[in-house]
Amino acid sequence: MSVITEETLTGWIASHAVCMVYFKTQNCGVCEVMLPKVKDLASGFYIPFLSIDLTENLHLASSQMVLNVPVTKVFVHNREVWKEGAYQDLLKLKKFIHQTLESESTHG
Repeated sequence: MSVITEETLTGWIASHAVCMVYFKTQNCGVCEVMLPKVKDLASGFYIPFLSIDLTENLHLASSQMVLNVPVTKVFVHNREVWKEGAYQDLLKLKKFIHQTLESESTHG
């Protein structure tokens, strides 16, 4: 991973109707365990996924209101619609994404 500017992140989010961003740090065991699970969930729904290492991108923590790690965020049309921290309920996230994508296909 490399340094990501705020402009790059907001541009990436804006360029996708629905996307997922995962915040982690290098020495976080929970982050490493959850990363492949969250990434697989995103890919299962064909949702663009970005993992950001806050070790190298600490400047994004305050603007993204990430106070601990890991944090998973889902954005729909450039708006944050989901944010969950350390103890992430993947089943709940999966249901939320399914409902969000169904709503998008109906209304979008």
